[in-house]
Amino acid sequence: MAVDKDYQAYIETQLESFGDFEVKRMFGGIGYFRDKAMFGAIMHGAFRLKGDETSAPDFAKFGKGPHQVPGKNMTMPYYEVPEEILKDKAVLREWAFKAWEIALASKKK
Repeated sequence: MAVDKDYQAYIETQLESFGDFEVKRMFGGIGYFRDKAMFGAIMHGAFRLKGDETSAPDFAKFGKGPHQVPGKNMTMPYYEVPEEILKDKAVLREWAFKAWEIALASKKK
């Protein structure tokens, strides 16, 4: 599945205040990395941030849970970012930093 270029550009514009990050193509999607830790991705048409038990309640407030991989009985610890958060660059920056910290911590395990 190809990633919509306009959507990708929108996400990257919204993340500008987050600072430096790398973008890599991955399995039909896009991975967002900082310090070699993947903190976010565009998967199956949506921007998602890395999550864990500490951030899951933030996503749950918007009815979002871990990513259910289509056609498979598995989930991934990436949560779709609600549109309200995507629209607010300052709040998105906070959420992205939290996702990055989670990604760094999971790399150390």
